[in-house]
Amino acid sequence: MQAESAKLPGRSISRARELITRYRIEVLCTLLLTVMGLNFLSVLPRKSITVDDIVHIPAGFYHLHRYFRINFEQPPLVKMLAAFPLLFTNTEMPSMDQSMGSLDPHRGFTQNTLAQEFWRANNSRYEELTFWSRVPMIAVALLLGALIFIFARQLFGARAALLAVALYTLEPTVLANGRVVQTDLISSVAYLLLSIATYVYLVTPKIRSAVYLGLTVGLFSYIRHKCGLPLSPRDAGAVQHISWFEGRRDGEYGSGPKARSGGL
Repeated sequence: MQAESAKLPGRSISRARELITRYRIEVLCTLLLTVMGLNFLSVLPRKSITVDDIVHIPAGFYHLHRYFRINFEQPPLVKMLAAFPLLFTNTEMPSMDQSMGSLDPHRGFTQNTLAQEFWRANNSRYEELTFWSRVPMIAVALLLGALIFIFARQLFGARAALLAVALYTLEPTVLANGRVVQTDLISSVAYLLLSIATYVYLVTPKIRSAVYLGLTVGLFSYIRHKCGLPLSPRDAGAVQHISWFEGRRDGEYGSGPKARSGGL
């Protein structure tokens, strides 16, 4: 009995080593994204908020309380996501002027004034609010990295996916904007989700994949007002070419008319 108990730790270590060896690419990708996330968290107390954060964080807090007249030119999703942790704090919400949201030329000034009143009312908990409101943006940056790995592995293999994630975690623009409450990074998530949905639909044109494609298209209206055409003809052609190549490689399309049309 004692001999069996002595063997258990050795078996556990051997099993863990086997799993790490088998999924070493996934482990390395997880480590890269973890280091990236810890880097973001470590700089939050030392980095002040940007001009976007000044307005977007209060706007998101007002949106969560069903007041949408502040910063209404930007879709509310990313702002509400950033302000969601503030619901669990003692954040104060100054009353909103009834003129807010009017179409007069001074609306932008009154919007900034309301944002300043929000920060003035919460001056004693400024560091707490600016920290927790930017944590969801870090989660969005990590989600984008995970999606890059999943899609790149599907198209080009695990090693290429690891290289893509490594380049992503070292990209200066991502490192600078991954903690900022704005629509840029989450728009990249939406574009990538749309590319994945289009790819899945072209490879397997079923009802479920069509619904997923429609949901990703609808996601754009809640993310950014300047997204425009979700997928340009050039991008659609690229995704169609990839799906055609995948079908030919797997022998799904063969050499008939379906292969030449890319499954559309």
